[in-house]
Order: sequence, then structure tokens, then C-alpha cells
Amino acid sequence: MRALMKGTDVDEEDQSMIPHGFENRGLVIKGCAPQNEILRHRAFGSHLTHCGWNSALEGVLVRPVSWGNKN
Repeated sequence: MRALMKGTDVDEEDQSMIPHGFENRGLVIKGCAPQNEILRHRAFGSHLTHCGWNSALEGVLVRPVSWGNKN
């Protein structure tokens, strides 16, 4: 799997953010990563995200509950 293979060059700036002893345990990918390949990998357990897109769609498609001023 291309996204999980080791040996890719890592910038000095990126290297300083990785804790000592961690450099051979994973891979930092800058830019686009092959997301489908990563999600299909057997080592992958689960993924939870919230990017706000669902909230934006709900605001457009579902009428929000609101109380108006009765005066």
C-alpha cells in the first residue's frame, strides 16, 4: 500500500514535530493521501469525523426549531 509504505522523505520541519523513536512507526503524508486505500487497510479500525458539512445541510434542508418574538 503506497500510503503506508515507509521510506518517503520527510522535511526537516516535519521531522521536528515527530517524537523521538516514532519515525519508523508511521508515515506523514503532505498533500493528498489515497484515502480509499488507507480506509481499506486491515490495520484500520474506525474513523469518526465532523467537518460541519452535515450541520450546514441540515440548516438548509430541515426547518430549524425557533421561537419568534410574540410581541
